[in-house]
Amino acid sequence: MKNKIFLSMTLFLGVMYLSQSQVVGTPYVFAADPINAICDGTQPTTVVEIISLQTGKIWMDRNLGASRAATSAIDYLAYGCLYQWGRGNDGHASMKWMTGASVSPINGSTMTLSSSDLDLSDPSRHGLFIKSTSSPYDWRSPQNDLLWQGVTGINNPCPAGFRIPTNAEFNAEFWVEIFTFPPPDPPATVYANGSIDWLKFVTAGYLRYDNESSIDAGRYGLYWSSTTSGTQVYYRDLLRNSMLQLISRSNGLSVRCIKD
Repeated sequence: MKNKIFLSMTLFLGVMYLSQSQVVGTPYVFAADPINAICDGTQPTTVVEIISLQTGKIWMDRNLGASRAATSAIDYLAYGCLYQWGRGNDGHASMKWMTGASVSPINGSTMTLSSSDLDLSDPSRHGLFIKSTSSPYDWRSPQNDLLWQGVTGINNPCPAGFRIPTNAEFNAEFWVEIFTFPPPDPPATVYANGSIDWLKFVTAGYLRYDNESSIDAGRYGLYWSSTTSGTQVYYRDLLRNSMLQLISRSNGLSVRCIKD
Protein backbone atom coordinates (compact mmCIF):
# COMPACT_ATOMS: atom_id res chain seq x y z
CA MET A 1 0.00 0.00 0.00
CA LYS A 2 2.81 2.41 0.93
CA ASN A 3 4.51 1.67 -2.37
CA LYS A 4 1.31 2.50 -4.26
CA ILE A 5 0.92 5.79 -2.40
CA PHE A 6 4.55 6.68 -3.10
CA LEU A 7 4.16 5.84 -6.80
CA SER A 8 0.99 7.94 -7.03
CA MET A 9 2.71 10.93 -5.42
CA THR A 10 5.69 10.50 -7.75
CA LEU A 11 3.46 10.49 -10.81
CA PHE A 12 1.57 13.52 -9.52
CA LEU A 13 4.76 15.50 -8.92
CA GLY A 14 6.07 14.51 -12.34
CA VAL A 15 2.91 15.82 -14.02
CA MET A 16 3.10 19.01 -11.98
CA TYR A 17 6.70 19.55 -13.09
CA LEU A 18 5.89 18.95 -16.73
CA SER A 19 2.95 21.36 -16.63
CA GLN A 20 4.89 24.29 -15.22
CA SER A 21 5.43 27.25 -17.52
CA GLN A 22 6.37 29.91 -14.99
CA VAL A 23 10.00 30.99 -15.30
CA VAL A 24 11.60 31.93 -12.01
CA GLY A 25 14.36 34.43 -11.39
CA THR A 26 14.91 38.15 -11.17
CA PRO A 27 15.12 39.88 -14.57
CA TYR A 28 17.58 42.61 -15.30
CA VAL A 29 16.07 46.02 -14.55
CA PHE A 30 16.58 48.32 -17.51
CA ALA A 31 18.15 51.72 -17.20
CA ALA A 32 16.95 54.59 -19.38
CA ASP A 33 18.55 53.11 -22.48
CA PRO A 34 17.75 49.70 -24.04
CA ILE A 35 20.25 46.87 -24.11
CA ASN A 36 21.96 46.32 -27.46
CA ALA A 37 23.28 42.87 -28.38
CA ILE A 38 25.77 43.35 -31.23
CA CYS A 39 26.77 40.59 -33.66
CA ASP A 40 28.40 42.36 -36.59
CA GLY A 41 32.03 41.43 -35.97
CA THR A 42 32.87 44.62 -34.09
CA GLN A 43 32.17 43.27 -30.59
CA PRO A 44 33.03 39.54 -30.47
CA THR A 45 31.34 37.55 -27.72
CA THR A 46 33.68 36.79 -24.83
CA VAL A 47 34.69 33.12 -24.86
CA VAL A 48 34.40 31.32 -21.53
CA GLU A 49 34.62 27.55 -21.87
CA ILE A 50 32.42 25.19 -19.84
CA ILE A 51 32.97 21.42 -19.77
CA SER A 52 29.82 19.29 -19.81
CA LEU A 53 29.50 16.89 -16.90
CA GLN A 54 27.19 14.83 -19.10
CA THR A 55 29.29 14.36 -22.24
CA GLY A 56 32.67 16.01 -21.65
CA LYS A 57 31.98 18.40 -24.53
CA ILE A 58 33.11 22.02 -24.25
CA TRP A 59 30.50 24.75 -24.69
CA MET A 60 30.50 28.53 -24.43
CA ASP A 61 28.94 29.72 -21.18
CA ARG A 62 26.71 32.33 -22.90
CA ASN A 63 24.70 33.02 -26.05
CA LEU A 64 26.36 34.77 -28.96
CA GLY A 65 25.95 38.49 -28.39
CA ALA A 66 25.37 38.16 -24.64
CA SER A 67 27.47 40.31 -22.31
CA ARG A 68 27.53 37.66 -19.58
CA ALA A 69 26.43 34.19 -18.54
CA ALA A 70 22.86 34.23 -17.24
CA THR A 71 22.01 34.97 -13.63
CA SER A 72 18.42 33.84 -14.24
CA ALA A 73 16.34 32.43 -17.09
CA ILE A 74 15.01 35.94 -17.74
CA ASP A 75 18.30 37.83 -17.53
CA TYR A 76 18.10 40.24 -20.46
CA LEU A 77 21.85 40.85 -20.43
CA ALA A 78 22.25 37.18 -21.31
CA TYR A 79 19.68 37.07 -24.14
CA GLY A 80 22.14 38.06 -26.84
CA CYS A 81 21.53 38.07 -30.60
CA LEU A 82 18.83 36.30 -32.62
CA TYR A 83 20.21 34.67 -35.78
CA GLN A 84 18.51 33.54 -38.95
CA TRP A 85 19.74 30.02 -39.69
CA GLY A 86 22.86 29.97 -41.81
CA ARG A 87 23.78 33.65 -41.58
CA GLY A 88 27.01 34.97 -40.14
CA ASN A 89 27.97 38.02 -38.10
CA ASP A 90 26.73 40.48 -40.70
CA GLY A 91 24.68 42.55 -38.23
CA HIS A 92 21.25 41.04 -38.99
CA ALA A 93 21.23 39.28 -35.60
CA SER A 94 22.04 42.44 -33.63
CA MET A 95 19.06 43.13 -31.37
CA LYS A 96 17.72 45.95 -29.23
CA TRP A 97 16.16 44.53 -26.07
CA MET A 98 13.69 46.79 -24.29
CA THR A 99 11.67 46.73 -21.08
CA GLY A 100 9.01 44.02 -21.23
CA ALA A 101 11.31 41.77 -23.27
CA SER A 102 10.32 43.38 -26.58
CA VAL A 103 13.04 43.17 -29.20
CA SER A 104 13.75 44.56 -32.66
CA PRO A 105 16.61 44.24 -35.19
CA ILE A 106 18.97 47.16 -34.72
CA ASN A 107 19.68 47.44 -38.45
CA GLY A 108 16.10 47.03 -39.63
CA SER A 109 14.62 44.50 -42.05
CA THR A 110 13.78 43.84 -45.67
CA MET A 111 11.43 41.66 -47.70
CA THR A 112 14.03 41.12 -50.43
CA LEU A 113 15.45 37.59 -50.29
CA SER A 114 19.14 36.96 -50.85
CA SER A 115 20.46 34.87 -53.72
CA SER A 116 23.90 34.63 -52.11
CA ASP A 117 25.32 33.34 -48.83
CA LEU A 118 26.07 36.86 -47.55
CA ASP A 119 29.53 35.83 -46.39
CA LEU A 120 32.33 38.27 -45.65
CA SER A 121 33.63 38.21 -49.22
CA ASP A 122 30.26 39.16 -50.72
CA PRO A 123 29.98 42.88 -51.58
CA SER A 124 26.18 42.68 -51.43
CA ARG A 125 26.35 41.55 -47.79
CA HIS A 126 24.18 43.66 -45.45
CA GLY A 127 22.90 43.64 -41.89
CA LEU A 128 19.15 43.56 -42.47
CA PHE A 129 16.87 40.91 -41.00
CA ILE A 130 15.37 39.26 -44.10
CA LYS A 131 11.66 38.50 -43.78
CA SER A 132 9.90 35.81 -45.80
CA THR A 133 6.17 35.34 -46.38
CA SER A 134 6.13 32.31 -48.67
CA SER A 135 7.33 28.71 -48.49
CA PRO A 136 9.98 27.55 -47.66
CA TYR A 137 10.26 30.67 -45.45
CA ASP A 138 13.99 31.09 -45.87
CA TRP A 139 16.02 34.29 -46.18
CA ARG A 140 17.99 32.71 -49.03
CA SER A 141 16.72 31.53 -52.41
CA PRO A 142 17.73 28.90 -53.31
CA GLN A 143 18.43 27.29 -49.95
CA ASN A 144 21.92 26.18 -48.90
CA ASP A 145 22.30 23.41 -46.29
CA LEU A 146 26.07 23.94 -45.90
CA LEU A 147 26.12 27.37 -44.28
CA TRP A 148 26.44 26.20 -40.65
CA GLN A 149 28.04 22.78 -41.02
CA GLY A 150 31.11 22.54 -38.76
CA VAL A 151 33.83 25.06 -37.95
CA THR A 152 34.44 25.50 -41.68
CA GLY A 153 30.78 26.23 -42.41
CA ILE A 154 30.49 29.07 -44.89
CA ASN A 155 28.85 31.45 -42.41
CA ASN A 156 29.78 29.88 -39.07
CA PRO A 157 29.11 32.73 -36.59
CA CYS A 158 30.95 31.14 -33.65
CA PRO A 159 34.40 32.14 -32.36
CA ALA A 160 37.46 30.30 -33.70
CA GLY A 161 37.37 26.61 -32.85
CA PHE A 162 33.63 26.66 -32.07
CA ARG A 163 30.58 25.80 -34.18
CA ILE A 164 26.80 25.36 -34.09
CA PRO A 165 25.88 22.13 -32.21
CA THR A 166 24.12 19.31 -34.02
CA ASN A 167 20.73 18.07 -32.91
CA ALA A 168 22.39 14.84 -31.74
CA GLU A 169 24.74 16.84 -29.51
CA PHE A 170 21.80 18.65 -27.93
CA ASN A 171 20.09 15.30 -27.37
CA ALA A 172 23.19 13.86 -25.70
CA GLU A 173 23.23 16.70 -23.18
CA PHE A 174 19.55 16.82 -22.34
CA TRP A 175 18.17 13.32 -22.81
CA VAL A 176 18.56 12.40 -19.14
CA GLU A 177 17.35 15.78 -17.89
CA ILE A 178 14.25 15.84 -20.07
CA PHE A 179 13.18 12.21 -20.08
CA THR A 180 13.85 11.12 -16.51
CA PHE A 181 10.44 10.58 -14.93
CA PRO A 182 9.62 12.34 -12.79
CA PRO A 183 11.98 15.02 -14.11
CA PRO A 184 14.60 16.13 -11.59
CA ASP A 185 13.65 19.77 -12.04
CA PRO A 186 10.77 21.79 -13.50
CA PRO A 187 11.57 22.25 -17.21
CA ALA A 188 11.09 26.02 -16.93
CA THR A 189 13.93 26.32 -14.43
CA VAL A 190 16.26 23.66 -15.80
CA TYR A 191 18.75 26.33 -16.80
CA ALA A 192 19.70 26.85 -13.16
CA ASN A 193 18.83 23.78 -11.14
CA GLY A 194 19.36 20.53 -13.01
CA SER A 195 22.34 18.43 -13.99
CA ILE A 196 22.97 20.92 -16.81
CA ASP A 197 22.96 24.06 -14.65
CA TRP A 198 26.41 24.98 -16.01
CA LEU A 199 24.88 25.97 -19.37
CA LYS A 200 22.36 28.49 -17.98
CA PHE A 201 20.07 28.78 -20.99
CA VAL A 202 17.75 31.78 -21.16
CA THR A 203 14.30 32.61 -22.44
CA ALA A 204 14.97 34.94 -25.36
CA GLY A 205 12.07 33.50 -27.38
CA TYR A 206 12.41 34.07 -31.11
CA LEU A 207 11.83 36.62 -33.88
CA ARG A 208 9.13 35.68 -36.40
CA TYR A 209 10.15 35.02 -40.00
CA ASP A 210 7.41 37.14 -41.61
CA ASN A 211 6.95 40.26 -39.48
CA GLU A 212 9.96 40.32 -37.12
CA SER A 213 7.70 40.33 -34.06
CA SER A 214 9.03 38.94 -30.78
CA ILE A 215 7.46 35.64 -29.70
CA ASP A 216 7.69 34.06 -26.22
CA ALA A 217 10.51 36.28 -24.94
CA GLY A 218 10.69 35.80 -21.19
CA ARG A 219 8.92 32.42 -21.44
CA TYR A 220 10.84 29.97 -23.64
CA GLY A 221 14.38 29.53 -24.96
CA LEU A 222 14.76 28.46 -28.60
CA TYR A 223 18.22 27.45 -29.83
CA TRP A 224 19.40 26.56 -33.33
CA SER A 225 21.09 23.29 -34.20
CA SER A 226 23.07 22.78 -37.41
CA THR A 227 20.91 19.81 -38.44
CA THR A 228 18.63 20.36 -41.44
CA SER A 229 15.61 18.32 -42.49
CA GLY A 230 14.13 19.13 -45.87
CA THR A 231 13.52 22.87 -46.02
CA GLN A 232 13.58 23.29 -42.24
CA VAL A 233 16.04 22.94 -39.34
CA TYR A 234 15.92 21.20 -35.96
CA TYR A 235 15.89 23.51 -32.97
CA ARG A 236 15.76 22.93 -29.24
CA ASP A 237 13.33 24.64 -26.88
CA LEU A 238 15.35 23.93 -23.79
CA LEU A 239 12.93 25.45 -21.30
CA ARG A 240 9.74 23.78 -22.52
CA ASN A 241 10.77 20.13 -22.21
CA SER A 242 10.75 19.48 -25.94
CA MET A 243 12.97 18.03 -28.64
CA LEU A 244 13.10 17.11 -32.33
CA GLN A 245 11.15 20.13 -33.48
CA LEU A 246 11.53 21.81 -36.85
CA ILE A 247 11.30 25.47 -37.72
CA SER A 248 11.79 27.65 -40.82
CA ARG A 249 15.23 29.12 -41.40
CA SER A 250 14.23 32.78 -41.58
CA ASN A 251 13.15 32.84 -37.91
CA GLY A 252 15.55 34.52 -35.50
CA LEU A 253 16.72 32.15 -32.71
CA SER A 254 19.45 32.12 -30.07
CA VAL A 255 22.84 30.51 -30.72
CA ARG A 256 25.02 28.69 -28.19
CA CYS A 257 28.32 27.42 -29.61
CA ILE A 258 30.10 24.14 -28.92
CA LYS A 259 33.83 23.48 -29.35
CA ASP A 260 34.83 21.31 -32.27
